[in-house]
Amino acid sequence: MKKTFLKMTALVLVTALLMPGCARKDTDTKDNDKDKAGGQNRTYTIGVVVKNVGNPFYEACKKGFQEAFDEYGDKMIFQGPATATAEGQIEIIENMIAQKVDVIAIAANDADAVAPALKKAMNQGIKVVSWDSAVASSGRNVHVNQADAKLIGQLQVQAIAEMMNYEGQFAILSAGATMVNQNLWI
Repeated sequence: MKKTFLKMTALVLVTALLMPGCARKDTDTKDNDKDKAGGQNRTYTIGVVVKNVGNPFYEACKKGFQEAFDEYGDKMIFQGPATATAEGQIEIIENMIAQKVDVIAIAANDADAVAPALKKAMNQGIKVVSWDSAVASSGRNVHVNQADAKLIGQLQVQAIAEMMNYEGQFAILSAGATMVNQNLWI
């Protein structure tokens, strides 16, 4: 079930990235042995930027993304900083711009801090999708939200209450003060 969810999320992202409004406007194409829907022979290089490497959630996402990209015949570059910082993500974004990826899909550590680098990418024709943790609207073409943040927060509090037998106090610890999705859960 978990694997299916991750693959489905990745397929939604790929579909959003490749829909007509997000397709690159240039006419150069890459050779691809696999014929795509509509008779197109275009492959895409998609840079996936996660909050940090070594995180079990993002390692599972990597598998789902890879399965989806393999199905479409696209190339994935999967990177994240060693620690969950906006500065680390910005460096990765700059490298992806230099590599001329077609799309950057990012789970942002800081919605506002990464936006200028992503806006630079968009100005160079790179499509930007945020997922899991949104980027400020000025730094993305679209955000794909795989879950309702309010509901996640409610379910987490319910689970904590049940574990505590509805007695006592609890504290909330977030991985980072600037992480949009976690702040919404809180």
